[in-house]
Amino acid sequence: ETNFSSLFNLVEEIFLLTRNICAFLFVLHVHNLIRCCKYSIYDVYGCF
Repeated sequence: ETNFSSLFNLVEEIFLLTRNICAFLFVLHVHNLIRCCKYSIYDVYGCF
């Protein structure tokens, strides 16, 4: 019971950590995208 519970908590923590990292990377990507587009308004494809 205890081992299963701690294992579940570990999985949950890893899931939350992964989700936070993905959200952080997404925000970082959007930030770079906005910064890039701001300096190259006509070259939108250069942002991707």
